[in-house]
Amino acid sequence: MKIGTLLGLAAVGGAYYAHRKRGGELTADSVKDSLRALRDSVGDAVDKLKASSMQSGSQLSSKGPSSRTYDADLVDPTSGRTGLR
Repeated sequence: MKIGTLLGLAAVGGAYYAHRKRGGELTADSVKDSLRALRDSVGDAVDKLKASSMQSGSQLSSKGPSSRTYDADLVDPTSGRTGLR
């Protein structure tokens, strides 16, 4: 089975599960209503994620360049074997 087919079946199964959990009947209007509610809840979750990532991004950039740690700060290149013979 192709991965696209598998993802499509998972999406349909998830929508069916959410519809039945919501108490919907198997009518066109009820299914449309459930899918709209699912779309809105996913949109709200994405908006919250965007807002929290923007806040995190502003906190990271407000620390300034002096608080950044680079690999060169953590590793002492003169200690230990270099692997060169």
